[in-house]
Amino acid sequence: MVGQRVDGIIASPKPIVAAPKARPIARSLDYDKYQIGPTNHHSNFGSKLLFVIGFLALIGALTAFGWDYYTHSQQAEAIIQPLPTTQPVATAESSPTTTPAAQPAPAPTEPLQTRLAAPLANFANQAGGTGAVVVIDLQTGETAGVNQDHIFTSASIYKLFVAEAIYKKLQAGTIKAKSTVPGTGKSYSQCLKLMITISDNLCGEKLGTVAGWDKQNARLHQLGYANTYLRAYGTQQTSAHDTALLLQRLYRGELVGVTYSAELINNLKNQTINNRFPTGLPAGTVIAHKTGDLSGYIHDAGIVYTAQGQYVIAGLSGPWKNGGSASTAFKQLSQDVYAAMTAR
Repeated sequence: MVGQRVDGIIASPKPIVAAPKARPIARSLDYDKYQIGPTNHHSNFGSKLLFVIGFLALIGALTAFGWDYYTHSQQAEAIIQPLPTTQPVATAESSPTTTPAAQPAPAPTEPLQTRLAAPLANFANQAGGTGAVVVIDLQTGETAGVNQDHIFTSASIYKLFVAEAIYKKLQAGTIKAKSTVPGTGKSYSQCLKLMITISDNLCGEKLGTVAGWDKQNARLHQLGYANTYLRAYGTQQTSAHDTALLLQRLYRGELVGVTYSAELINNLKNQTINNRFPTGLPAGTVIAHKTGDLSGYIHDAGIVYTAQGQYVIAGLSGPWKNGGSASTAFKQLSQDVYAAMTAR
């Protein structure tokens, strides 16, 4: 070794001694397993504890951040959410679960007399101011009329009252339907049909004789036909009121019982003189009616059948100077009454 000179003095050299080899430390398997770096056991536990605390703190921070974000996002969504449009509340009326069946139109609220005032007055005026009309709603019994108690020469309308008397005799069994009507050569059933459908005068007269003519008047008046008179000689008389009342009772089966009422109605439906009320009705409309025509007195009375219900109409008028004018008046009256009675 060469000595080093220090401040002019050469220091004696120190021998270089090799460092002793470190002896291996006996380590257990547990030590090798848990030792982290060169730290001792206590340092290792502290590091673990700090790691756990830090990890939990991180989880807490993340949780708080997430909750804060969720809360703010919900608030923001609530702020920008458009206001709901107000919708009507569904009710049974506004939102039915099923389509309701069609219902019939409600009945008019005006009285029948008010609804028919104009056409009734028009007919009366066209017939010289004395034209008479009675209309009866057979569903409600409501009545409208003009000059209803005015007494007219009944012409062949009297045959309705004769038919009523004969059917009552048949009902009582005092005569038989197949027996011959004196002076006609025809049965009671045949004469009743001819007297109504073609207004056969011979059958009308002979059946009137069987009925008793004047002997029927007191009974008829008791039944409410105060303006009706049957006469063997002279003029037969009646009114629109009495004629309409008979037809109303006929329709109800109150006139001569159900069986004979049905027979009389059927004969009236087969009327062959159809130049008055039928001309003002829609094609195919059924009317069971009887006409009368004598010396300028022109009448028609019947039961009209419609989809909206049935009604009686009786129109008596005269004397007319012009039969054509009478036909026009009856047609117009029929049209107007039909329109009013079916508008329900």
